[in-house]
Amino acid sequence: MKILLACFLLAFQVCAAQTEWGSFKCEKYSISYPSAWSIDTSKNMGIDLFIFSKPEASTDKFRENVNVLASNVEGLHVTLDTFVKVSLKQIESMATDYKILESKLYKTGNKEYHKIEFTAKQGVFNLHFVQYYFATPLNVYTVTLTTELDKFDLYKPDGMKMLDSFVPIL
Repeated sequence: MKILLACFLLAFQVCAAQTEWGSFKCEKYSISYPSAWSIDTSKNMGIDLFIFSKPEASTDKFRENVNVLASNVEGLHVTLDTFVKVSLKQIESMATDYKILESKLYKTGNKEYHKIEFTAKQGVFNLHFVQYYFATPLNVYTVTLTTELDKFDLYKPDGMKMLDSFVPIL
């Protein structure tokens, strides 16, 4: 009986800890996100969408986030390969103390994207980035998960689920 009660309590805690998800959709793309995170579509810094984690404490100086940058390339015939090469050069020229952990093309179902994972220093923060790059005839997209380096494992499950949920609209 005690084992049955313990199993029930464990199952209840696991179910209670599951995150509720929302969805953001616009004319260019859709993405899912934990509903406790906040959406910013102000186009701050030229970014189309920021999805910010909840602050961990009142003293939290960095909020982990996923952001989406969509750039119109209609008529320019930009390929995913070209877009990735340009993006890697930008990382090399703009990131301080960067280290590329992975750069790989993925094809899953009818979705093709290039993943670049790297660490870098930005101001006083040591950060961990995972970026997915997509190309369509009209737009190229960079979808980025950004976390503090020592908090990556904490935010990775939800962050990767958000990146994996991204769907460009042709």
